[in-house]
Amino acid sequence: MTPRRALLGAVVALAALLWGGGAAPASAHPIPIQATPEPGVVTKKADSPVSIALSEPAVVRGSHVQVFGPGDRKVAVGPLRASAGGRVLTVKPRRTLPSAVYVVRWSALGNDGHIVNGSFRFGVATATGADPVGAAALTGAGERPGVDQAQDDDSLRVLGRSLGILAASTLLGGLLLRRRLRSPSLRSLYPTAWLLVAASAVAGVISGATSGSAGGFDLGLLIAVPTAISDLVRLLVVVAISLGLLLVRRRREGVADWIYLGGALAVLATYAFSGHALSEPSFLALLGILVHVVAASVWLGGVGAIAYATLRSKVDVRDALRAYAPIAVRALALAVLTGVLVAIREVGHWYFLRWSDYGRVVLIKTLFVLILTVIGALAWRRTRADRPASGLVRLELIGVLVVLGLAVTLAGQEQGREQPLPAQNGSLFAGPASGTILYGTSDTSVGLAPARAGSNVLTVGVSPESRTPRTVSVRLTSSASRAQPRLLNLKRHGGRTWSAPVTLPAGGRWFAHVAIDGRNTPKVPLQVGVPRAPGSTPIDVLAVADLSGPAAERCRGHVIGLELAIARINAEGGLDGGRKVAPLVLDSGGTAAGAAKAAVRGLAAKPIASVGTCGTGGVAAIRAISRAGVPSIVGDPAVDPTDAPGVHRLASDPYVQGLAFGQLVRSRILPASQPGVRTVRVAVADDVQGRRLLAGLRVGLEKSSTPPGFPVPSGPGPTIERLEPGRLAALTEDELAQVLDLRETAALIIDQPDAGGSDTRAIERIGAARGEDLLPPAVLLSERVLSETVVRAAGSLGRIGAVQGVSEVSTSTRDAELYRMALPVLFRGEIASIDGLRGYASGLALRDAVRSGITRDDIEAGLKSPKVFTDALLAPWSARLPGVGSPNVVAVQPQFIAPTLVPASAGGEAKDTEYFPQGSWTVTTPTALGLFRGLEQPPLSR
Repeated sequence: MTPRRALLGAVVALAALLWGGGAAPASAHPIPIQATPEPGVVTKKADSPVSIALSEPAVVRGSHVQVFGPGDRKVAVGPLRASAGGRVLTVKPRRTLPSAVYVVRWSALGNDGHIVNGSFRFGVATATGADPVGAAALTGAGERPGVDQAQDDDSLRVLGRSLGILAASTLLGGLLLRRRLRSPSLRSLYPTAWLLVAASAVAGVISGATSGSAGGFDLGLLIAVPTAISDLVRLLVVVAISLGLLLVRRRREGVADWIYLGGALAVLATYAFSGHALSEPSFLALLGILVHVVAASVWLGGVGAIAYATLRSKVDVRDALRAYAPIAVRALALAVLTGVLVAIREVGHWYFLRWSDYGRVVLIKTLFVLILTVIGALAWRRTRADRPASGLVRLELIGVLVVLGLAVTLAGQEQGREQPLPAQNGSLFAGPASGTILYGTSDTSVGLAPARAGSNVLTVGVSPESRTPRTVSVRLTSSASRAQPRLLNLKRHGGRTWSAPVTLPAGGRWFAHVAIDGRNTPKVPLQVGVPRAPGSTPIDVLAVADLSGPAAERCRGHVIGLELAIARINAEGGLDGGRKVAPLVLDSGGTAAGAAKAAVRGLAAKPIASVGTCGTGGVAAIRAISRAGVPSIVGDPAVDPTDAPGVHRLASDPYVQGLAFGQLVRSRILPASQPGVRTVRVAVADDVQGRRLLAGLRVGLEKSSTPPGFPVPSGPGPTIERLEPGRLAALTEDELAQVLDLRETAALIIDQPDAGGSDTRAIERIGAARGEDLLPPAVLLSERVLSETVVRAAGSLGRIGAVQGVSEVSTSTRDAELYRMALPVLFRGEIASIDGLRGYASGLALRDAVRSGITRDDIEAGLKSPKVFTDALLAPWSARLPGVGSPNVVAVQPQFIAPTLVPASAGGEAKDTEYFPQGSWTVTTPTALGLFRGLEQPPLSR
């Protein structure tokens, strides 16, 4: 066989490997991480720039970002600019964008020479802040800007790279083998090998000059793209070495050998300094890949040189093997060592070693190297025994071609490094689907839970400012052509939420077409199903919440806060090897029986923990979950304290709430009351929470319970007048106004089983009707009663701050501010709530508990000794009574911006990102209330 035929056969075999289905197509390399505006959101800033942030630097000359408006009309933008070292590509629209939905199409040329194409949508709000036409097409925030297409390595680059590495390696191996054998016949290999090196260098330059996203031949890319620079340097090396060889010719063969050696090493170095190595260059990374390429080339090229020597130069294969074996063994050992280091860096995570094309090619390549090592060892043993080994050499040559093909294939694969894990792919919010529509002048919430194929509950919640609808219906349609529409007539089960059960046959994108009192509203997109990835099943976290009953509005906010915290877990890489955490939220309907039934259904999914259970009757779910051995974190104060094992109650102990109310009344409210007014009226339920709150209140009214930082009260203590539950609701408007008179009552404390308690409704009724005429006392609502809905429904009583209470979470902390700011961006139309902050804190407690593992024992161990997992929580549960609740609270009071201070009607901007429209909570105590000094939480009464 002639050298040309041998090399031609190698090229044909390599092409068959690459194009015969053995290699997956190349994928994205500069991976999109984030975009501005946020994909899927409606922004109020119509003049903001459009940016795409990438995991690796991009080359501006070969990239573009384009913006398209309605009708796919192209929006004029300024020149593309790069920042953050080429990681952020930005364009600025030349004019202010009118309200509409826009599509951004981008293309990024990476330093490794690969192009990534993608697109995303965003909306621009109207002048009044309303959604633009077509907003239903937006997917919502919490997602990375997706990749639509990634350019494969073209055939010219694949063929040129393969020929170049094969020829340079064989040349290097031939030079080393000739020096060991001292055989002049091997010199015939050098010119042919160098000719192929030159041809591959020319092909590389042509490929580099045509690598831009716009297509066409652009010589400027040869000095703009690092990989193209390597191609250009390779061609210059070939030209320089070729000129040197022409000068020395045959008169100085020893010098020519050194020139060939230098040329082979230089060419191999240019291949090493290209592709993935240039995406995140560092000295150690470049040194490692250089050593790996050279060492592997010495080993691979030696096999090719031995095959050439025995076939073309008639050298005895045993002599060739014995001569080259010491070099091959050392080169192989060094190649394996550096190859492992390079693979660890590029694979990035165990998940990608098994479940990505790059990782699978690495594993296959490793297997072939092991096989070739065994074949080489067998050939060595045969030569030692003077037995023929030509067949093994041919077999090893075929294996070398396969390994080379796999190495070239890796250059076109998406490496694991900087690639998002399954938890980070798709939406970070894998729980219930939610959206908002405009009904009247206020936002109306739409929800679907658990938003998975099978049984679901669809809800529509109306704000307190809107009139109560007579009828609510929803038509559910799917983006799947075969899915049949569902027409639902919703019913009200207490509170201001309408609901209906619905069974969905499959996941995907569904649309809710809501009709309120016969008037159609814009459709709302609802994403159904949890994104899955090969080899990575999602991890379920169970939450049983009242989504359709009296506490539906509070529990919706609680669950959304939980979703925000779990999204942080997913954004950080998920759990147990990158698995996505998905809240499995099931509706209890606000009853104990419904909660227990939902818990049984949820436990079938084998959740690692229960977090986010909410609503009256939720303790029944918690007890069922406890019996199954699943640890629980309870953040909703409406879920009763319990001594069931594995329960950790983040909500404050009702005893501590009563203690804090007593401390407030004795130290702050009585000194400011009318002279002689010492009556504290109490309307509490006769249940475990009401009795416990009343016991704490009596202790808190004692002088000895005054907390540090408060003046020690003087004079006689107040008198407690207990009202039967429902008594306030039975009073006439005049009688109720008398109770709510500062001259009659120092403070009114209300604790009802849920936000729909009749006494609470009485406060809302009198506040809305005659609040401006009252001189009210402090109306202290327990945690399971106090909410933004109650404050807003109480009219003037809410706006002047008469309706107030205590909370174990503080709204004036860093985490609370992060939650408040993120919520309206990630959940369009939602505003923060104190119950949502509790849900967020509960999710952060889970985030801390799973740091040491996701088994139930690991989570329970983490919860028994919690660290400081959020600054929004004053103190976690006690180790002695974890199911009873937090031992400290602060006093909170609503605070609203005065309407005279630039109201929205006069051109001011409505602050709809606070806890109330144009209002927020304020902490009114300088220090924590509740337990201190010698005070202790009493155990639960049997």
